Amino acid sequence: MSLLACIKIDPAICNGKPSVCHYSVEWLLSLLRAGHTHEEILAHYGDLWIDDLLAVEAYPAAAEYQGSITLRELVQQALPCFRETMDFGFPAEFIYETLHASGPLNHHLTMRHGRFFCYVEPRTSPLSPDSRVFGQYMTLSWHSHDGFFRLSNYISRDELTYEVGGPAGICNSYTDCLAVFENGQLLPYRTHYTDLHGVRKVLDKRHEEHVPEDSEWFIELYRDVEIEWLE
Repeated sequence: MSLLACIKIDPAICNGKPSVCHYSVEWLLSLLRAGHTHEEILAHYGDLWIDDLLAVEAYPAAAEYQGSITLRELVQQALPCFRETMDFGFPAEFIYETLHASGPLNHHLTMRHGRFFCYVEPRTSPLSPDSRVFGQYMTLSWHSHDGFFRLSNYISRDELTYEVGGPAGICNSYTDCLAVFENGQLLPYRTHYTDLHGVRKVLDKRHEEHVPEDSEWFIELYRDVEIEWLE
């Protein structure tokens, strides 16, 4: 999960300002800029984690990136990638209805969470294709198990590479397909891994031999995962 995903925007918390737990990002940044160390802050605020502070430090640079594209432009770039990955496509309208953005940069595209935080409530009306999508590094992924598309932001190419190839990325059994964007443009990639027999392969989720029945098999089934960017 991206570092930025822990930063929320909730009208009921910190007057709707970006926050982590119930602390505003602005307040935590002021502590860090005043010279307080991570250890000091974590000792004083016991409900924070080190990743929360790393996200706070990364947020200003991510928020300053002014590039954006329309949701229509994002989806039109992703559709061929999804068709190639899954042998069938999605109508753009379906993505507008089921897209859920995590993190603060595209909070305006977030679906409401249900009773349990890991579930989201269906939209009553689709997003406008003209909605703006912000972020320098993004992924758009389809999760049939959850029934929605997820839009995620990342703070760097390194974090993007780690997350795409990590346990929650393209190799996860609940991630059916995943498109990557950098500076508003689709970023093609290829996933290499070593299987249980020590054979080096390129991931292709259209073939059953590559798809685990249980996501807990990730560590065993997909070893030495490497993401090759096809730039």
